[in-house]
Amino acid sequence: MKKVLWGALLLLLAAGIGYSLIPREPLPDFSAYAYRDTRRMLTLVHRAAALIEEKGDQAFEDFTADEDKWTLDNAYLYVYALDGTNLYHGGYPDLVGRNLYGFTDLWGKKAMQMIYRETENPNNPFGWVHYIWNAPGSLHPLWKSSCNLRAVMPNGKVVVVGSGLDDSRAEVEFFRILVDDAVALVDSRGKAALPVLKSPESHYTILDNRVFVMNLDGSCLIYPGMDITVDASLFDYKDFTGSTPLLELKNRLEDADRATVGMLCQQHAGEHPAKMSIYGRLAQMEGQTVVVGAISPLPQPAWMN
Repeated sequence: MKKVLWGALLLLLAAGIGYSLIPREPLPDFSAYAYRDTRRMLTLVHRAAALIEEKGDQAFEDFTADEDKWTLDNAYLYVYALDGTNLYHGGYPDLVGRNLYGFTDLWGKKAMQMIYRETENPNNPFGWVHYIWNAPGSLHPLWKSSCNLRAVMPNGKVVVVGSGLDDSRAEVEFFRILVDDAVALVDSRGKAALPVLKSPESHYTILDNRVFVMNLDGSCLIYPGMDITVDASLFDYKDFTGSTPLLELKNRLEDADRATVGMLCQQHAGEHPAKMSIYGRLAQMEGQTVVVGAISPLPQPAWMN
């Protein structure tokens, strides 16, 4: 009898060990992202999409039944049908059943419409969208950076599943996407692209930053920090160390169609100078070569945060 019990126990243990060794679905490469919170959220959305494709509507019940598994400290899941109807919302359950296709944030961004567009943008494989949103239980609006994936249910219905970080730290990859999209717009629409790039309603303005456009002589078509025409050349700008990063960017672009330059600047009086990155590319604007770029913060040591 004891042999039978021990045999049964060993079989159960073997089954348990075998189950634990079954590999999870392979995750995409998240190495472009510097922050753990970003990578955790990408993993959450990827696995949620996999569950939806396996179980369909049943996945929403699983999300609700095991919120600890499907919610992070600062991020929750949401699911939308392609017509804008909310199917599941981990932050605002009252939104379920409501159509938010026309939702507009405080800057005029049509967030849902941007999400549907960006989930089909090959330059933005994780469907990043940035807009203003209130965290649950808060009345204070914050920038939200959300990643979004399309998932096909077993019945063939296509949905969008996503999650966002409130007041998220800026990833350099966000600005790479921004600039690459802006270059494509300038190449295709010429000067008509400039009002779109400048508009706070467009997805070219994110986290209180936007793209800039300058000529090869340093004169500016879209100024990085102000919506105003400035006669001074951007090549004259000096960072905290006395370097001229925008001139260096132009020089690097003489040998390549894209380049990255670092700079050190003091964003606020009394603060430690912060490392920043300028990513720029060449674009053709109706036969004229211009530089399209964006300035993004770089990850800082913990003692500087």
